[in-house]
This record gives sequence, C-alpha cells and structure tokens, in this order.
Amino acid sequence: MANEPGRRYASLSAQRGREAYIQIRTALHRLRSLHIEPKAIWVNTDTANDMHTLWLEVTGVIGGQQGYDGKLPSVAGVPVRAGMTGGHDYVFEYHDGGNAASHAARDAMNKVFKVQDNPLDGTH
Repeated sequence: MANEPGRRYASLSAQRGREAYIQIRTALHRLRSLHIEPKAIWVNTDTANDMHTLWLEVTGVIGGQQGYDGKLPSVAGVPVRAGMTGGHDYVFEYHDGGNAASHAARDAMNKVFKVQDNPLDGTH
C-alpha cells in the first residue's frame, strides 16, 4: 500500500493513530540523524488503541479473516510496546550506553560492603 496522503479513515481514532505514527516516525528519524538508535518505543494505552484502530482499518477484512494480528507493528524497525509513558503519548527506550561498567562496579561494591537501602535494617 503506497502512501495515501489524501486517504480518509472512517474513525477519528484511526486518524489520531495515523498522526501518532507520523510523529513517532519523524522523531525516530531525528534521533537517527543524531546517531541515536532507540531499543523500543513505548506508547500510552490511548495512543496504542488509536494505532490498533488504524491498523484494523488499513488491513481491513480479507476473506472473512482479519488482516491484522492485534500486535502493534514496529516503526522503521523499532518495536512498539504499550505501557506507562509518564503522561506522554510516546517515549523512546534507549540501549544502556557506557553505564554497564559503572553498574558492574557498583554491584561488586554492594556485595563487599553490603549496602542496604534502609540502614536500620542491618549493620554497617
């Protein structure tokens, strides 16, 4: 299916889903231009529902079977997941950069010094 800028969707929900998809894809291209590759895209439940509606309308019913499997498709190869987004329509999850070594060092020190969240729960 080619880009159809003049296409009209039956529902407002599908229109919102299309706009969300376009915004996400534009933001993803901007990140990639800065050499930042996200690990996943998280969308809130309202945006996920709108995107589900979009894909249901785009795929339609073929031979009595749904052409859409109910999973949010990836955007430009990055998986989309529904979940908590802190009030935003969507957020990007990034790969853990150079922090892996510092996290490993902190975990090793925690084992040696037995650091605890609540100092009243143990001895120091």
